[in-house]
Amino acid sequence: MQQSSFRINPKRERQALLIILVFTLLHSLFYIFIVPPWQHYDEPNHFEYAWLVAFHPGLPEPGEYDQEMRRDVAISMIEQGFFDEIEYKPDLDSPVDTPIWIGQYQQLGEPPLYYLLASVPISLFKFDDISTQLYAARFVSMLFLLVTIWIAYGIMVEITPQGHLLRILVPLSMAMLPGFVDVMTSVNSDSAAVAVFSFFLWGSVRLIHRGFSFLDFAWVTIAAVLAYFTKTTAYFAIVLLPAALVLSLFHGTKWRRLTWIILGLGAVVVFFAIFAWGDVSLWYRQTNQNSPTRMETRQAPVGDHALCIDIKSEDNQRYTQARQVITREAVKDIRGEPYSLGVWMWANEPTIVRLPILRSVEGIQSTSNRLEIGTEPTFYVIRGTLPSSVDRAWITLMPYVNGKTSPAIVCYDGLVLVKGKQSKEIPPEFTDENAEGGIWGELEFTNLLRNGSMEQSWPWVRPWADVLGAKIIPDNGRASLILYSLLDNPTSGWYYLNTFYRLARTFWAKFGWGHVPLLGHKPYRVLGIFTFIGIAGAVVALWRKRRVVPWDVLVYFAIVLIAVWGITWVRGSVYLFLFSFIPVARYTYPVIILTMFVLNLGWLEVLETLKHWFRLPQGTEIVVYIVLMLALDIISVVSILKFYS
Repeated sequence: MQQSSFRINPKRERQALLIILVFTLLHSLFYIFIVPPWQHYDEPNHFEYAWLVAFHPGLPEPGEYDQEMRRDVAISMIEQGFFDEIEYKPDLDSPVDTPIWIGQYQQLGEPPLYYLLASVPISLFKFDDISTQLYAARFVSMLFLLVTIWIAYGIMVEITPQGHLLRILVPLSMAMLPGFVDVMTSVNSDSAAVAVFSFFLWGSVRLIHRGFSFLDFAWVTIAAVLAYFTKTTAYFAIVLLPAALVLSLFHGTKWRRLTWIILGLGAVVVFFAIFAWGDVSLWYRQTNQNSPTRMETRQAPVGDHALCIDIKSEDNQRYTQARQVITREAVKDIRGEPYSLGVWMWANEPTIVRLPILRSVEGIQSTSNRLEIGTEPTFYVIRGTLPSSVDRAWITLMPYVNGKTSPAIVCYDGLVLVKGKQSKEIPPEFTDENAEGGIWGELEFTNLLRNGSMEQSWPWVRPWADVLGAKIIPDNGRASLILYSLLDNPTSGWYYLNTFYRLARTFWAKFGWGHVPLLGHKPYRVLGIFTFIGIAGAVVALWRKRRVVPWDVLVYFAIVLIAVWGITWVRGSVYLFLFSFIPVARYTYPVIILTMFVLNLGWLEVLETLKHWFRLPQGTEIVVYIVLMLALDIISVVSILKFYS
């Protein structure tokens, strides 16, 4: 990358790095002790895993626990005020076969690398209290923080000339970033995932920037293997390894551009191998059938198409279904009121099925009727009353009945949901082929369901990719559900907007379990402005230096950044039918180096412009930079101390 007017004496670089590492050590020690025990994301359960490794033979199996250890942790949590603001306290007298509550989910079954390392200091403090053992384990995370800071310097050395301030500012800004330091000093495998993935990125940059070497190839291969044994958030390294290898093989040759063309064409081929067109839009499929759910048929009572679910597969019948989320406006319209849900149903052969079900987060809100349907379309009506407390609801088409359903293709058409008790004998007459409204009995109605006639289509994910994706995507998420939620903005837009805000806030400074905010009047707006300035400045800087920047490395960076931040942004969408899970920025920290590189590049561009405009003395802008970062850190520390005091 082209040298800017911001310089540091090349002979002082290593000294500056050493100072940053010492600062990181002292800074992280401060965070280790000002945050009370157990006040990090899932810290009690991560600690449990490491504790069991330390004091039980072998790796613990899911479901395994030590009741005395859990009692000690629960007592410590009570003493530390963990339950002061919630109406719950664990039962310390639970019988041996009922584990004492120390967290919602066990981490047992997660990749073991971090827990093996964290178990070492825990075992050294065998006879100390449980809080002391927790602090000892936090030191392991701190070591991963120091390693990550060192790696950040190494990556910047690869892509910037000697003396460039990015070599110092990127690791320094990471060391001063409160949200990052907070996570990296907690008992959590996130710290190991960040360090291992950063180590992989460093090797990848060397491969791409310098060309293939067996040493660097061994480097990235080992890093990818370590990622597999660290955490799912680091698994992306395995996917990136082939791309880094291909780019390294053609370094410095006339085939360089051809490499990108080949990779681009390969991406197109993979895209069409994964995605197809033709599912019924707004109906989320959860079925491994190889055909689209939208089928053209002369039997369709409304329009020319029906939604057809193939229940011939013997191994996935129970989970063969399609769902539509009801808009919040529609839910408000019918909650606390009687409703009528109508549908035309038939199959390619007589079979026993379930009628459509109205569900909500609170549970099933309609009678799950079972009946035999024939080969001709027949209209059915389900009536019920939606509780006034329901906020989110959806329709589920799940025809399979355990032990009674025969292999068949079950079709649906003309689904309609309206307020009030409508006729069961007289089907509605729709005024358009999209079934948006019509007359039912003698009353006009507006259909509260969308695309009830199945005429509109959208893309779908092929079953092989959906099954594979569930093994890679965090929390066993299905790629199809993520795709549908992205396309269905009226019902999922609230989630993506809330996630955007939560990621931005927790990236900078939000502590505890994401419930400890910064003090002050709307501080996150100020941080949002600085974030926007950094991104905009980076775009300007790259455009201005477009002829000299290492585009192969930067395009690789962009792919990694977009992928990791994107995966985090959609992570909670897999829970849309269960509860609201809004992810936090710790899942993006594996690309913290790349993120801070972009922001620092932009800030430097802006500061350089301001320096030129206002003719500031040399170094003034850097002092301002450090003062602002230090101010954020001081406010963060005060916020933590005040909250827990």
